Amino acid sequence: MSDKTVPASQEIIALFLAATLYGLYLSTFLHCIRWLLFVDQGWKLRRLSAVKWPTLIATLLIFAFSFIAVFLAILEDVNEVRELEKTSTIVQARASDTDSARPTVSGIIVCTTANLSDLIADWILVYRVGSYMKITSRGDISYLSMAGRSGVYNPSSICANYGT
Repeated sequence: MSDKTVPASQEIIALFLAATLYGLYLSTFLHCIRWLLFVDQGWKLRRLSAVKWPTLIATLLIFAFSFIAVFLAILEDVNEVRELEKTSTIVQARASDTDSARPTVSGIIVCTTANLSDLIADWILVYRVGSYMKITSRGDISYLSMAGRSGVYNPSSICANYGT
């Protein structure tokens, strides 16, 4: 989350907004898990054979990846605030770091989890549309997959912020 041109105070505001929206995401995630694991009437668990396992696994993976990204962003910003409290020359040091933008471990992890989340979401779309349209041949599925990746989302824009 550390953009070298944004002051740390504005990053904290952005992080607060992201955490608020993540709280909204968390509540919808729990609601989704309820409908995947429990029967429609009441709070009785579904039989194992009735659980939609691909959807449940994809949901849990996307949640885990987003949790990792938010956790690393919070950790990175907290470390920057601690450094800012120690010295006031961090602004000059951050400005000189833009020339040697080396990828960090947290940046690589965030970039990887964002791209994996994108791939899982694409897989779900292809799976759902393919099952709706009764597509069975591999050629139709690969065409549908390429049509879904036609520039709606560019994962390199996420990785550009992390120097990867």
